[in-house]
Amino acid sequence: MLLYDSGDLEVKIVKWGMAETGEVSDYVDNEFSDNPNTKEKSIMPLKLLVEHFKIPREKFDEYVEHMKSFYKELIDDDYYIDLNSEEYEIPNADIIYTFDDEIINNYYRRQ
Repeated sequence: MLLYDSGDLEVKIVKWGMAETGEVSDYVDNEFSDNPNTKEKSIMPLKLLVEHFKIPREKFDEYVEHMKSFYKELIDDDYYIDLNSEEYEIPNADIIYTFDDEIINNYYRRQ
């Protein structure tokens, strides 16, 4: 699954006042490169981002809707994207916001 569109989600987190410019990319660079759990994919990095920056569910849902609109525009403009591929998969907020690694891993590994 595409963990997040780094530039877009970072901009939104800063715009929402949850982080300063550069703070998200610094967190991603530091936390994800040094965390053996994210390397082994036992913890979803997107979940860590949501937890660390305390992204409210409403804001995350807003981000997901933005992704859906963006992908729809690409499809409408005749760009080929496979919404079933990991790269373009829309995050499932109901699953991510359980914050339960077992539930998250079961869901995304069985997709």
